[in-house]
Amino acid sequence: MKKNFLFGASVIITGASSGIGRIAVKKLIEKYDCAVLGIARREDSLLCLKQELGNLGNKFSFVTFDVSDREEWQKFALSIPSDTQYDILINNAGVMPEFKNTLDYEQFEFERVIEINLLGAYYSVKALLPHLKQGGRAGVLNISSSSALCPLAGTSAYSCSKSALKAFTEALNGEEGKSAYIGYACPGFTKTNLFRSSEGFYNSKLISALCSSADKMTDKILHGLNKGKRRMVFGADARLMQAFYAIAPTLSAPVISKVMEKSSLAVFGKMFNNKDKK
Repeated sequence: MKKNFLFGASVIITGASSGIGRIAVKKLIEKYDCAVLGIARREDSLLCLKQELGNLGNKFSFVTFDVSDREEWQKFALSIPSDTQYDILINNAGVMPEFKNTLDYEQFEFERVIEINLLGAYYSVKALLPHLKQGGRAGVLNISSSSALCPLAGTSAYSCSKSALKAFTEALNGEEGKSAYIGYACPGFTKTNLFRSSEGFYNSKLISALCSSADKMTDKILHGLNKGKRRMVFGADARLMQAFYAIAPTLSAPVISKVMEKSSLAVFGKMFNNKDKK
């Protein structure tokens, strides 16, 4: 594959209305001269993004649907005009519920995380990879998480979905890696609205010290994609979690859990307060 894999590409990105996805749209267009189609549910946010791009707004188009809807992906794939070729798919859409113990999740909450974070990526690849491979370059980048490297207590649904997404991407690379770029990124804590359900998360000095800015994290991910890296781990916390899990996989979760408990952060309250009551 070309060293400058991204330059001039036609890119589809999910979760384009906010966070890393929104920033990525701007950088793909402004820095890498890409044409970008964004997918998200919030049309108002996508319209605002198009306006923010100013004179470059003609390089951004969008469609709105729920990425966890298999039929929507099928309809989208069938709607691509015969004279249009997309090159790269970035599965960025994701959701993270508040920190709490597995048995405290409602079933629908757990299932919803799996549907968006894992099945949405599978549906998109199933629908679009054959189309991507018709062009001169084809690529799929799935945005996983540091939780896939070292699952955290209180994040069973999220860690499960992101670990499965990582494994799915690695298996897919074994199958399709010779004819397409297949890669994943595992960013550490990043200041986005992913933790919007965990009020006050970024107010903690501990969390703030570990967090990367969304702008810098997006730069790293796109730079890695442009260079064709198939496995990316970004953030000091992500690298630390990866190393800890490699050395002591059975100890990592309980040790990190104890650190979370000792931090006395309100965001972890539902995990440890509930344990005291049982």
